[in-house]
Amino acid sequence: DFYNHLENILPYGNEIKYILTSNIAFLKDISIIQENSDILREIITVRVTYTLTDKGTGKIITSGKFSRLSSFNTTFSPYSNLVKQQDIQRNLAMMSAEEVRNRIMLFIENSAITK
Repeated sequence: DFYNHLENILPYGNEIKYILTSNIAFLKDISIIQENSDILREIITVRVTYTLTDKGTGKIITSGKFSRLSSFNTTFSPYSNLVKQQDIQRNLAMMSAEEVRNRIMLFIENSAITK
């Protein structure tokens, strides 16, 4: 979802000037909400790194990394937990794609202003 959404929201033209390299990783952790109980909360963290490179020179123009997290209450239904986890991962991936685009566009805009 990350790459598909990123491809749809980034501007494009006839000539490719830049190469965007990115990496996305999901981590899962479980927290106990209440002592001596079976109430659990699953925390999903996404970590993203990206690099924008000039295709002609090979020079790195900008790069960055960030992380986002979300969580949900677990149930005794493994299927329900899996569906919740996949929804959260999809949402985090799409939000991360938006963040990468926004950071790149802001960098390009700021670079144009300072020239």
